[in-house]
Amino acid sequence: RRRLRDYGLALDADWVVDLVVGVGLGGLLMTGILLVSLLAGWAEVTGTLRADGAFSFPVALLLVTCAFVAVSLGEELALRGYLLTNLAAGLRGLADRAAVALAIVGSAGVFGALHAANPGATAVSVAGVAFAGVMLGLGYVLTDRLALPVGLHFSWNLVQGPLFGFPVSGVDLGVSALVLDVTGPAWLTGGAFGPEAG
Repeated sequence: RRRLRDYGLALDADWVVDLVVGVGLGGLLMTGILLVSLLAGWAEVTGTLRADGAFSFPVALLLVTCAFVAVSLGEELALRGYLLTNLAAGLRGLADRAAVALAIVGSAGVFGALHAANPGATAVSVAGVAFAGVMLGLGYVLTDRLALPVGLHFSWNLVQGPLFGFPVSGVDLGVSALVLDVTGPAWLTGGAFGPEAG
């Protein structure tokens, strides 16, 4: 019986600020991963502006950007907004902080499990995605808005795959601004699954 705003979708000026901060944070974190990979010699840029399908690079980039907007908004609304909120409400017999902490862990566990069937998934990749779910859940709980986790989720995926050329949770989208040859140890780089498994 909650309204959408009760799930972190109260669209106002603060929501936009949190969204921009989330987008910046996701891009910054992924840029750090790329820089470490390049400086350590675990990855090398071998090309640019890759588009494997029928579309040119700009069109393919626009299409995957739109897809990532939908994915980040949909997953954050379902897993953080709806699931985390309702888990915390259902655990109110516990102390408030304990209920919220368990709700964060529970929703993050579901987030990780949803990525278990992705190509190249391992126990480490599922744990990495679940850990990302904890980070996204904290962003929601601390701001009381989905904007920060939506922005972070969106830019993490966009910068990771279509811009930097890493696999996105095991999926090669066939479009990337940089073409990378990742040769570092899979337990550090994430191998075929991408950085979430590293």
